[in-house]
Amino acid sequence: MKYGCVMLGVLCAGCGGSPAGMVDVAGTGVPALAIVLHQEKAVSPHPLSLVTAYDITVEGPDFAPITMTIDGTASTGTVEEIPAGSARRVEVVARNTRGDIIRRATVEGVTIAKGRVETLDVTLATVPIFANLTEGVVITNTRLQPEVLMTPGEAVQCSYVVEGGLPLPLFDLAAESDTLVTDATGVATLHTAPLPPGTYRLQVASVNGAEGEPVTIHLLDGRLRTSAPLWSAAVVSVRGRWVVGGAARSQR
Repeated sequence: MKYGCVMLGVLCAGCGGSPAGMVDVAGTGVPALAIVLHQEKAVSPHPLSLVTAYDITVEGPDFAPITMTIDGTASTGTVEEIPAGSARRVEVVARNTRGDIIRRATVEGVTIAKGRVETLDVTLATVPIFANLTEGVVITNTRLQPEVLMTPGEAVQCSYVVEGGLPLPLFDLAAESDTLVTDATGVATLHTAPLPPGTYRLQVASVNGAEGEPVTIHLLDGRLRTSAPLWSAAVVSVRGRWVVGGAARSQR
């Protein structure tokens, strides 16, 4: 298996000089915690699978979270002024051009010690996303066909929540199942029965437990319209009612 890797230097605040064998970050003489990032599986060739930025967060019980962002093409980066101590938590998330979190890795119990250098190998697991749905999108219920993007050959499931309710599975009419497997491009399209008009919170997860970020969508009654599925400036909310091309319809 081939791994794409990014070397990140995490500086330890308050550490002394650089003893023999320590990693010297950018010639500063400061020892570092080196993090090597690996991809868990083969990455989908889909454009939304391209990493454009890595967000790095280091947390501890005795200091405020330290965050930084580096470019998705960067090979090195540094997070400065991390206090020495134990019980540090390191999280790295990868984002695509749309800002979606598409990979994630978290390591608990990391120790930053004075006078020592630790090397941390972190494997980024792919996170499923909705390729054709974004937060707050308005779409007709007859045209709702969630397109899930994950690693190729991965089993995924979708669910939805109505405000105040419990999660319910979305079933694929063709497969007669709530589980689909992504194709060679990492995509699985769910052909579901129309949901009643209203506002829903959609969630996608792989059967291995990787959960994507939920997405809120607003469904219009497709039986009354024959328009394209996605709405932007043509749709606005006025006093709790969706106004489409001059005609207002309730959000119910």
